[in-house]
Amino acid sequence: MCMCFTLLLRLCVVCGTFELATMLGGKTEEEKIRVDTSLHESCDIRKRFTTLSFSADFATKKVEYLQQLAPVLERFTDFIGSHKWLAGDELTIADFHFYEQLAAHLILDPTCLDKFPRLKAYVASFEELPAIKAYKASPDFIERPINSPFASFT
Repeated sequence: MCMCFTLLLRLCVVCGTFELATMLGGKTEEEKIRVDTSLHESCDIRKRFTTLSFSADFATKKVEYLQQLAPVLERFTDFIGSHKWLAGDELTIADFHFYEQLAAHLILDPTCLDKFPRLKAYVASFEELPAIKAYKASPDFIERPINSPFASFT
């Protein structure tokens, strides 16, 4: 996924002007609140991930970062609960952004979700969506770089 894509859709949800974003922004008031909350939280994850990735002391800070990541992933596990997706049983824009963050973290540390079977199942469900599965199998899919070439972790 492209960070620009998810940010564009996020802006569209905030502005409420884009039909696709409106369709993916949740239907009920509760779903809309869950989408908004999820987007803010996953943006926080992305900010911390980017800060780590551009750190000159990446190797040392990575260990501390991964330790601090566990409670964040636990909160997401609790937030999802028995729902299939972040806002409920329907896919929303928040799921695209959250999946993007989880995928990047799995590149950073392939074991980071081992203690979170619910999140591993979430990733698997997202990757089984027909359009996502087809995209990831296509020559258009590029897993890396995640960050610019100037980052310590690309």
